[in-house]
Amino acid sequence: MIKRKYCKVYGQVQAVGFRHFAKKVADKNGIVGYVRNEYDGTVVLEIQGEERALNTFFEEVERESFHIEITRIKEEFVEIYPKDEAFRII
Repeated sequence: MIKRKYCKVYGQVQAVGFRHFAKKVADKNGIVGYVRNEYDGTVVLEIQGEERALNTFFEEVERESFHIEITRIKEEFVEIYPKDEAFRII
């Protein structure tokens, strides 16, 4: 089942390639949406795809680089955007 999540990620997630690795994992797993850095040092994403892929997304991103260290993720399900066709780095 297709779902969409809004996520705010805390930890060592800026200046470590997080957005690049998020795009790599998203493209590999058919996930669409976006990722962007925030001024408070967090990263915000909206990810949409099969629920199974969403559930393992952050584990896969964190495995991509030993510099990435996620300490907390705030997640909530949001409305699906059927016309979203790619994963973008903003």
